[in-house]
Amino acid sequence: MYERLLKLSHKMESNYVLDSIKRGFLMCLPLVVVGVLSQIVLSIPVGQIQNWYAQSLWGHLFYELFHSIYNLTFGATALYFCIAVSFMYSEKFYVGSKFVTAAAVLSSFISVLFSLGYTYTGFDSRYYNATGIFTASLVSILCIKLFFTIYRFIEKRRQLSFSLNMERRIYTIYWMMIPFSVCIIVFFAFNEIMYHVYHVVSINEAFGNFATYVFMKMGPSYGSALLLMGVESLLWFFGVHGGGVMEPVMNTVFAPANADPTMIVSRTFLDTFTLIGGCGTALCLFIAMFIFEKRKEQRAVLGTVALPILFNVNEPLVFGIPVIFNPILVIPFILTPLVSLTIAYVATYIGFMPVTTEAVTWTTPVFFSGYYATGSWRGAFVQGIIILVGILIYIPFVKMMEKTDAENVELSTESLENYYKANMENAGEFSILNQHNSMAIAAAALVSKLKDDIAGERIHMYYQPQMDQKGHIYGAEALLRWNYGGKMLFPPFVVHMAKEAGIEDQLERTILRQVCRDIVRLKKAGMEDLCISANISGDQLNDDIFVTDIILIARRYQVCEQLCIEITEDIDLDDLRYVSANIARLKREGINVSMDDFSMGTTSIKNLKENRFSHVKLDGSLVEDMMSNERSRDIVASIILLGNSLGFRVVAEYVDSQKKLDELKELGCDYFQGYYYSPAIPLDEFVEYAKHREED
Repeated sequence: MYERLLKLSHKMESNYVLDSIKRGFLMCLPLVVVGVLSQIVLSIPVGQIQNWYAQSLWGHLFYELFHSIYNLTFGATALYFCIAVSFMYSEKFYVGSKFVTAAAVLSSFISVLFSLGYTYTGFDSRYYNATGIFTASLVSILCIKLFFTIYRFIEKRRQLSFSLNMERRIYTIYWMMIPFSVCIIVFFAFNEIMYHVYHVVSINEAFGNFATYVFMKMGPSYGSALLLMGVESLLWFFGVHGGGVMEPVMNTVFAPANADPTMIVSRTFLDTFTLIGGCGTALCLFIAMFIFEKRKEQRAVLGTVALPILFNVNEPLVFGIPVIFNPILVIPFILTPLVSLTIAYVATYIGFMPVTTEAVTWTTPVFFSGYYATGSWRGAFVQGIIILVGILIYIPFVKMMEKTDAENVELSTESLENYYKANMENAGEFSILNQHNSMAIAAAALVSKLKDDIAGERIHMYYQPQMDQKGHIYGAEALLRWNYGGKMLFPPFVVHMAKEAGIEDQLERTILRQVCRDIVRLKKAGMEDLCISANISGDQLNDDIFVTDIILIARRYQVCEQLCIEITEDIDLDDLRYVSANIARLKREGINVSMDDFSMGTTSIKNLKENRFSHVKLDGSLVEDMMSNERSRDIVASIILLGNSLGFRVVAEYVDSQKKLDELKELGCDYFQGYYYSPAIPLDEFVEYAKHREED
């Protein structure tokens, strides 16, 4: 069962349509929260405050202010959501022009207006609030798909392009009007058919009328209430605002309160005992996650939704976690309100709790609502029992959700790493973030976490010892070790993703600060002579501002003499005009500069001519091949001889055996780094390793 849920969860996480809807929800979450808070202010269940709103000039102005905020935020949620989902889904079809994307989003916006009944209702917030979210998402996805299908069909036959030529650009915009017009006409026509055939102004109204008809036949009973709560919760799972869609049923079939003491189920009964925290008895989910959820991003969402949940507003929680399209939470989200309803019904039926005879505003917080609705402490007590049982129902699913999310991250990350390794030879020629597939979704989540960890200085470094001929440590190379989803990622892949996301400089600055802090710790441990190297790219060495930052960071921690900047050899530094001057600046500060992956290539030799490096590292492939390839051995010997004559150290990497070490020593190499001595290890382990080496 768990394996099936894991596969289903991973499949849904990787689906671009569902991901676009989820990201659309997250984009609109601030508006939803502001609207919900306004709604809470307007619905404060205190008679004096409501009288102040109605009778005082200042109270009336205050009410109008928050009423306007509500209408412009939560009251137009479906429209904002349409824009967000359309924009997200358009990324999949990106054709190289923001003009086309803007036209597609605009066509979707107008189509959603028609689908929600604009022709007959105008801008009535009752039709554009959260109740219209499902229609907005469905129409947005279909419209964007239709728009780009038509556009690409025309593009292939007319060779459209947004060139700098104004006539060409106008020509392309002219043809772009075809998919724009088709989308609007299609959805306008569909809504007209709905109106003239079924006499409803929107899909939402059609569903609401059908549900009301069915429940009117059943009447206000325990069975109909169970069905109502089950349907409402299921609608939420599919992104439909269940409360809004089923509102006509609640108002028509279930009266606000009971004058008849024999009638147990009422609107107030359902609001008070099954919608605690909103649909799905969401307060129980909130508490279960608050206790057991460890992920920082989810706890941040919980902090945002705490106040709305207290007033029985569940939209921020449902959209923020999210509950929608979450196969793990669908079972408890439907089951918990059914159990809650049953507990309250039985408590009333056996006479433990009085019938709910007082109408209570649905935003009244838990316990207060239970007491006021029944006029007894027993109502609040039953709510407490419901919350406890609901938490117990949610707990195993919350734990399962955390586990499946972690495994989904691991699966997605493994796929990303494998893709990068398969294409790393051409790493500069492909982009993962712009692929518009499931990998791009996983990569975007990875980059988001990387940005967060860079900002929080949570980038860790391991250190691989560098040895001299006598077996003494003279330095170490700092190597990036970033943990994502419980796994250390391949460092070149992390750097590549940072470069794609435009945050490579921020990553390198964070690495430099961490390395300098670690050098300070080494100095305190009595290792003041060790030289610690940190890697940067040739482009960064060509950047005056970046080099200035290196100097300022090293000065701040007073580690200039112990810091070495190591650059890769894959860029011709002659093409970078400021490199020589910047190397000279670093050397004046006492900061050494090293070249990584040095070989006998033209680029390497030219770099030695202009720049005085403290040492160079042999290309690892040469060191690995020299035992079986005589030419590689001769090249290594030539580089070592060149280093001795020009006065720079030659460091051999990938030293993983005594035989290879002896061969390098015979060729005259004096400095070594590799698994024969130690892999890259955390700083504390490196300190212990260095102490033991000195003792030996």
